[in-house]
Amino acid sequence: PKLLHTVWGYVFQGVAQIGLGISRGMKKSYGPTCISLFALCLVRLLWIWFIFPLNPTLNMLYFCLPLSMFCNAICHNVYALIWQRKLKKEHAAI
Repeated sequence: PKLLHTVWGYVFQGVAQIGLGISRGMKKSYGPTCISLFALCLVRLLWIWFIFPLNPTLNMLYFCLPLSMFCNAICHNVYALIWQRKLKKEHAAI
């Protein structure tokens, strides 16, 4: 199970890099930095503080990695989509 959790975590991280690259290509680097700090660090800390004590097993701890990377991927891609749509509207108005 440990390997499976790790593999899925890096699959999600690869998806996050797509949104991250799009955002940085649009000269937006501050937002993705904050998203990474929130999605990776804060989600893991909250998991360890509140969820892990409910079932303190190693598998429960390992599940935190793909979960935080999944949150990171979703947040990065939503952020990139929002900015992409905003820029399309600005260019359409010109």
